[in-house]
Amino acid sequence: MAGGSIPGFVKDTLAPQVIDSGTMALTQTMPPGVVGLDTGNTQAKGTPGSVASKIVAAATALTGQRIGDGECFAYVDRVLRAAGAKSAGDFKPVVLDDDYVWGTQTTTSDVKPGDIIQFRDFLVKFTAVETLPDGSTINSDNAPGELRDHHTAIVESIDANNMVTVLEQNLPKGSGVHRSKIPLTDLSFTSGRKQTDWVVSGQIWIFHPVPK
Repeated sequence: MAGGSIPGFVKDTLAPQVIDSGTMALTQTMPPGVVGLDTGNTQAKGTPGSVASKIVAAATALTGQRIGDGECFAYVDRVLRAAGAKSAGDFKPVVLDDDYVWGTQTTTSDVKPGDIIQFRDFLVKFTAVETLPDGSTINSDNAPGELRDHHTAIVESIDANNMVTVLEQNLPKGSGVHRSKIPLTDLSFTSGRKQTDWVVSGQIWIFHPVPK
């Protein structure tokens, strides 16, 4: 489990965004030839002085470190409290394997830097086809895909292709705080001679954090 937690709560029902196998996510390893983490045209990282900007700043400052018990929950909780925002325990008791609440729930179309994403069985697959000058093709993929089974991450930025850069811990298991680039819905675009298609499945909940 990548989410860290405390036992003892009957979980509330949230309205997840259900993503069928026609919707996708990617993390640590990008397919060749796609957009890099430092690509321009990213959405601004929150209004200066806002809770969102404080969250992004606090989250970024911990890159490369292992926070608390190493679980994803410990990292997100630390960042929100440092930024003066409510954490999951301020909304309801925290229990093992819960779908945590981190603020005001929103949608993939309204995701912003500083938001918190809660994942459940979120699988990312991609296929890429590169057409060579002679007309032949090279095919690649990331089968069987990359899974965030029970996980939490912080949105750092969103680029022009709607790829979301997140800051997260413990994915893969045992890893410290690092950046990953993922789509939250199905995406398809071309870079040079390469066409890459992403498909996601599973559930996500997206939250705008709330000041304390």
